[in-house]
Amino acid sequence: MIDARMTTFLTGTYIPTAFALNPYVHYTMGTSQSVLKLMRAGLDRMLDTDGAAIALREFETFRRKQGEFSTDIAKRMAIDPKTSLAAWWATFGGDTPMC
Repeated sequence: MIDARMTTFLTGTYIPTAFALNPYVHYTMGTSQSVLKLMRAGLDRMLDTDGAAIALREFETFRRKQGEFSTDIAKRMAIDPKTSLAAWWATFGGDTPMC
């Protein structure tokens, strides 16, 4: 029953896309195929085809923990409850300038 309600709640929203971009989730749980699918679906709704392609390429940098995302401080701050999502992305998102 809860799963059905959550599916209804999440359908047509950007919550799954935001979930995929949450550094805490990314560094503690990883990124599954279902998360990637939800990310792509959200970007398809938000952006035109070219913009979605750019965002997905940049998401791949985040997902693979390349560049600034690979540092120990990025991981530490991602799991620190005192660090806001906005502050984390402002600090470490420089390798993804188009998003």
